[in-house]
Amino acid sequence: MLGTTEDFNNIQPQMMITQAAQAANITVAEKGTIAAAVTQINGEATSAPPEPERSIEFDRPFHYQIVHGETGLPLFMGTVADPR
Repeated sequence: MLGTTEDFNNIQPQMMITQAAQAANITVAEKGTIAAAVTQINGEATSAPPEPERSIEFDRPFHYQIVHGETGLPLFMGTVADPR
């Protein structure tokens, strides 16, 4: 895969542009002029390889919490008594 080596950290850290395409159209007539253009840019983050697949088997009762990251306060909590 070809890409750029330019610095796009202001858009996304470690981003590399992989494709770019542009199209434009202009129509000139007696009543006026209409113009349009579109640009598409594809990129990907290159800082780390993809995460490996992971699986967890819940084979006994458990308690869970969803916690607010900044305050540490629990938002939701519950118990699964029979995970079958």
